[in-house]
Amino acid sequence: MKKLIPGLSFKIILDIVYGLFLPAILMLYVLKRKYHSGWLERICLMRWRRILKEKRPLIWIHAVSLGEARLAVLLYEKLRPEFSQFKYLLTVVTPVGEEFLKAHVALSDYVAYLPLDFSFLIRHIFSKISVKMVLIIETEIWPHLIIEAKRCNALVGLVNARISKQSYPKYKILKPLTRRILNIFDFVCSSGEVASGRLKSLGLEDERIVSQGTLKFDLMTLKVREDRRIEQLECFLKENNHPLFIAGSTHRGEDIMIFKAYQNIVKSYPDLKFLIAPRHLKGLERFTNYVKQSGFGIDLFSSGFKFSSSQSIFLIDETGFLASLYKMADFVFIGGSLLPFGGHNIIEPALFRKAILIGPYFYNFEEIVLEFLKDNAILVSEKNNIEDSLRMIIKDSRLKASLGERAYQVALKNKGVLDKTADAIFSRLR
Repeated sequence: MKKLIPGLSFKIILDIVYGLFLPAILMLYVLKRKYHSGWLERICLMRWRRILKEKRPLIWIHAVSLGEARLAVLLYEKLRPEFSQFKYLLTVVTPVGEEFLKAHVALSDYVAYLPLDFSFLIRHIFSKISVKMVLIIETEIWPHLIIEAKRCNALVGLVNARISKQSYPKYKILKPLTRRILNIFDFVCSSGEVASGRLKSLGLEDERIVSQGTLKFDLMTLKVREDRRIEQLECFLKENNHPLFIAGSTHRGEDIMIFKAYQNIVKSYPDLKFLIAPRHLKGLERFTNYVKQSGFGIDLFSSGFKFSSSQSIFLIDETGFLASLYKMADFVFIGGSLLPFGGHNIIEPALFRKAILIGPYFYNFEEIVLEFLKDNAILVSEKNNIEDSLRMIIKDSRLKASLGERAYQVALKNKGVLDKTADAIFSRLR
């Protein structure tokens, strides 16, 4: 194992590379107004001062943003009752991930931003605290974190490991280094066969992969938020026999593409209602202006649906309600997939037995989508055929029902990865 761990020259070179890129990255954050107080934690200040005084051994779980933070909490809630002798430290790099962790991690444990991966910062942390295990969610590989954890005899695991089709070529360029870093891990729980194959091709030793399958199937539940506005919408749809088409997590550009498809379809199916829930709430004026110029009105969720016009669409301009809305949909389009944004999770509408349509760009959820495609449980449409695909679902009620049921069955049969992952972790902690 030791011969796989890069030495001092590697650390110096990596620190120099980090140092060269850091000013440009900081400037980019300032220009995009993404700076926040958490940056002080990235140099081991603020909450890290308290963390570094902790005397009990820690289990450290690192995520990146919201998606990985949700998986981190899933693991945290599984581990904490079994290993209460440890304190828990959960780290992220984005504000949205940090907010989620704060809401779900006990006050007696720790949440913080991950310090910058400079060797002297990471070495300082490990010199102050005792870390029993480091669990890294997906493939957020910070070399110094991994190296120092191993040098301090901490167990290191890569959980729900995946390498997207987009990032795979970049790892291949650095294959000699990637191989050395990957084989520092004591164990790897991959997100599926595709991920395992890519990791092995990058040099990961077979015996380090201890399980396969994505945790995201275990993450999804049918929890919905109650809200008067949602109840009113549901009553309106039922009383007037309006089928509902939902486009969830749409991105800039594809929101208009989907609206145009609906604009054409509603001429043939005037009872069909359309609800769109954009992924990002900034810059909605561009979309709302386009809709209004097209002769349609907009009912905003934040203002309470008015149901004032038969030519209105529903726009969700608040976050956290998408699951509650999916339950009343007749069929669903998952955004981020019509243009190359990488797609979003399709499991949630599947659990509601909804017919699901996505575009051709789903590389961020490749393993999950492939599971559904094996059973013909979703439709994938090219961007120039999205209207035809929607019409197909509307026309054929049996197809719509069949897609929904098959999607539900795929979601059910893929649950259970959390227990396999937990077994891999438990066996090493006991």
